[in-house]
This record gives sequence, C-alpha cells and structure tokens, in this order.
Amino acid sequence: SAHTGTLSALHTKATVADAAFVKAHIGQPGYAIVDARVLAYYTGAETGGGRGVLHKTGHIASAHSIPFTEVTDEQLHLKSPAELRAVFEKAGVKPGDTVIAYCHVGRQAAAIVFAARTIGHPVLLYDGSFEDWSMHENFPVDK
Repeated sequence: SAHTGTLSALHTKATVADAAFVKAHIGQPGYAIVDARVLAYYTGAETGGGRGVLHKTGHIASAHSIPFTEVTDEQLHLKSPAELRAVFEKAGVKPGDTVIAYCHVGRQAAAIVFAARTIGHPVLLYDGSFEDWSMHENFPVDK
C-alpha cells in the first residue's frame, strides 16, 4: 500500500574555494592548505605554467605537501584509513582540520579531497590551484 511521505529541499555545502578564501586562511587554526603536486613542484625545483608565461615556483605559503601519489597503493587503490591518517599527520595536517587542497589546475588535488574526506576531514578544493595563485602578484609563495 502507498504511504504518504515528506520531501525536503536538498541543502548542499560549498566544496570549492577561491584564491581570496585560501589567502584569508593561510596559517589559520583549523585549516590545512595541502599541495597535491609532486615534491619537485612544491619545493620549486620544477615550475609549471604555460610556455612563455612567467610563473612563480614553490608553493602557497604555509601549505603542507601530500603528493597525490601518496594516497593510493601500487595498484592505485585508496590506502586504508589508518594509512591515510598517517600520511596526513606526517604532513602536519591535524585531525579535524578543514583540508583545502590544490595542485596545478585542480585535477590531482581531487585525490587529496577524496582521501581527506574518507578519514573525516571537512574538505575544500581550490580549483584555480597554483596556476591561478601565480597570477596574483602579491600572493605569498614559499620555497
């Protein structure tokens, strides 16, 4: 037999951050900016950017390094929750921190967002990532 139910509106949370939000949360307690690029880009040994375009090297000031390759095993399966917690803790991300992940243009950071969310972190994706950050003349970069 049919039953009468109730339908309520779906309330979604924003999962994307812009450069202004990221800049405002540098070094803020409860937030961890995470660079998902391989270490050579984080340290500034390598640079990204389009050909012939001046591009900053290094990482967003205060960002933690968790290369996207660190959240999966050799078979590209997501690591266990215990292993993921160890990866995030080793990088300096505290339990409960909101993880703001970025990379070059947002693709690699999606792996960090997914991994962080599976172990209970609130998450945001800075989809403009370092390509966008580099276009802002006075935005802080560390090497």
